[in-house]
Amino acid sequence: MVILVKKYRKIINLLIFAAFLGFFFAFLKHEGHWIKLTNGLKSIGWYLYPLILIFIIFKAILIHELGHLFSFLLNGIRIKALYVLIFVLMKNENNKWRLKVFPKYIKFLGGLVVPKLPSIRSEEEIKEIRKSFSKALIAGPNTSIYYFIIITILFLVFLLFTNLNTLIALLFLNFIITGFLTVLVVLSSKVHTTEMYGDYVAYSKFLEDDKFALVQILQYLSFSSLKTKESDQFFYMFLTKYYETNRLSYNMFDLMLSTYFLNFFIDSNDTINNSVDKTIKYYNVKRLASSKYGRELAYLVAASFYKKRDSKNAYEYFKIINETKNNNLEEEQIELLEKEYEHLLNLNDNSNYFISKKKYIKNNLFVFEPILNVDEMINDMNKQLRFVEYKTNLYCPIDK
Repeated sequence: MVILVKKYRKIINLLIFAAFLGFFFAFLKHEGHWIKLTNGLKSIGWYLYPLILIFIIFKAILIHELGHLFSFLLNGIRIKALYVLIFVLMKNENNKWRLKVFPKYIKFLGGLVVPKLPSIRSEEEIKEIRKSFSKALIAGPNTSIYYFIIITILFLVFLLFTNLNTLIALLFLNFIITGFLTVLVVLSSKVHTTEMYGDYVAYSKFLEDDKFALVQILQYLSFSSLKTKESDQFFYMFLTKYYETNRLSYNMFDLMLSTYFLNFFIDSNDTINNSVDKTIKYYNVKRLASSKYGRELAYLVAASFYKKRDSKNAYEYFKIINETKNNNLEEEQIELLEKEYEHLLNLNDNSNYFISKKKYIKNNLFVFEPILNVDEMINDMNKQLRFVEYKTNLYCPIDK
């Protein structure tokens, strides 16, 4: 019996809910409350319904994102930007709030909170950030649920105890639409794909999966104006120690974490690092170059050899990468990566090319375009490693 209940639990819950609705609407009609609702709906002009729908959706998304936002603030993390539909409230370089409108973001039909993570310089701070971030992740869907409960109570109170028909109708529309959106929020928070994680799933992974948490923290640190060289140096040393005892893999998060690690190595003053050696020897650059998340890492492997003064391996790997097809990235994106690392390895000066690609780089940032400085990104692309001479013996037979 217990097994059958578990197997058909969703169907049983649906039948119970349907029965409850049937009894509830029968009660409303019998007690005369239904007429108040229908009269209220008729009192609203048809042309107002689209505006009401948009307003209710906007409000539901705003409440959800404010749940994330206030949780971050209560846990001591400041905010970089708040997205709701086409509106972006963000802090500029002068630390002042500014509201901007981006009509193209309507296609995402959602919102986003971007925290301004503080500079991290210890493992204890990483643990604290993970706890704060995980709390903020579940605060969004939980706030949506609490908000729906409040909306439901308000609707029932006004329906049962007042004769304000128009207000009852507006509360009813709010109740129905918000209820539908809340169900979507809860369901989407429990699912995940290779690239996207619902809030409830991400909450668990932040607490349990070290690689997932580290990648997310490093990504959000890149959005922060508080990012410092000390923070980069700490993560470079932390990941050096981390890879001494942890295995590598071709998992997406391993590839992304290794990409950060080798970037830190490239920017450091070191030319010797055992964990870097372990990383660049583990990965097959041809396999990386053909994957969606590994092509930049493949170039970084070549760049790491160059940084270690091994220009022969660096140029050989660079050639292999360029000859390897990648069907997962756009041609323009592949070309940009090639030009960036060609410049880094002193093979060519591509400064003017980067400037010509400013619009493409900006468009490729998607929703993060307002909070990232494209000029700084281009300036970062212009860096070059210390020149390493490359020699090879040539055999030229001479006819006598």
